[in-house]
Amino acid sequence: MSSTLTSSSNEPASSPKVRALLEDVCSNGLSLTHGEVNARRELLATVRSLFFELETPVEAILRIAWAEPALGAVARVAIELNLFEKLTKDNSTSRSTSQLATLTGADPALLSRILKHLSAMGVLHEVDADLYASTPLSNALVVPKYRDAVPFCLDVCGLHLLNLPRYLAQTGYKNPQNPKDGPFQFAHNTSLQFFDWLNVHPESLEDFNNHMAGNRADQLSWMDPDCYPVEDLLAKDADQDKLAVLLVDMGGSLGQDIEEFQRKYPTLPGRLILQEQRAIVKEVAKTIHNRIEPMEHDFFTRQPIIGRFNLELYYSKKT
Repeated sequence: MSSTLTSSSNEPASSPKVRALLEDVCSNGLSLTHGEVNARRELLATVRSLFFELETPVEAILRIAWAEPALGAVARVAIELNLFEKLTKDNSTSRSTSQLATLTGADPALLSRILKHLSAMGVLHEVDADLYASTPLSNALVVPKYRDAVPFCLDVCGLHLLNLPRYLAQTGYKNPQNPKDGPFQFAHNTSLQFFDWLNVHPESLEDFNNHMAGNRADQLSWMDPDCYPVEDLLAKDADQDKLAVLLVDMGGSLGQDIEEFQRKYPTLPGRLILQEQRAIVKEVAKTIHNRIEPMEHDFFTRQPIIGRFNLELYYSKKT
């Protein structure tokens, strides 16, 4: 076994697959410099494939078992310390470990370890010994809709992922079927379904809503002409009846998608309905565009907006 691991790490460039991937990196890199559509994603996918091909089994094990789990925990601590905000306070371009320790109140030795790992994993940039600068990622982690993915995924999702092996072993490795008795309930010691549990844990609910608002910020919108031809498929034959429903956004969180639809197609006739849990409906009703109708609805139950309203489109993202 050890000889296999050693041989795979000594001569990675001899692999035909590595050589092919290197050629693809060059080709995709040229496409990126020429501004071709999707070139960045294609280059990123190729570089990721190259990374996995060059990485030895031992390196991969250390990454999976140590570096990546530690990153989630360290990023969570950094958020609690407001580290990323303090790094750029007063438009500073970089700060030392001692400066950041003073600003955060954290022990300098502990903070040094946190900063080293954040730098090693690409969250921060160590520009000199114990001197750190922000990155686009660390700047994003001061914005709630990006930042709150970390506490939500670590505190809520992370707990049931951590306990998933024990749950599956206990159930004889059966595919979970009961929405009130799955890995989530096992880990959180509850009989509540996920959304019901969120409703009685307001901090996690807020983190979840912010995370949902930010998780497609850099993606093509479904309503853009290159993705879904709204004008061609909905506008031409739209029902002019005042009760007609144009769009139902099921489980639409804070309404970011349906508000985008309203901004882009303000003249399309028909009602716009946002369906969500009660707590979210109460919150968004205060700020959402007055054309959009917030409606309490559990999307695991029968849909109340059916044919009698001449519905044009249901929309459900990542359900």
